[in-house]
Amino acid sequence: MSKTITLRLSEKDYILFSKAAEAVKRHISNLINYLALQKLEEDLFVDHTEMV
Repeated sequence: MSKTITLRLSEKDYILFSKAAEAVKRHISNLINYLALQKLEEDLFVDHTEMV
C-alpha cells in the first residue's frame, strides 16, 4: 500500500521540479519518487565491480 508524505519546497524549487517533470512528461510526485529511488540505489548499493 502506498504512503503519502508532505514535502515543503520553496517556490524556486517547486518551479524547478515542475519544469523538470513537464520536460519528461511526469507528475511532480512521480519525478521526485523516481529521482529519490535512483539516488538511493546509487549511494546505498555497491556495484559488484566496485567490490573487486
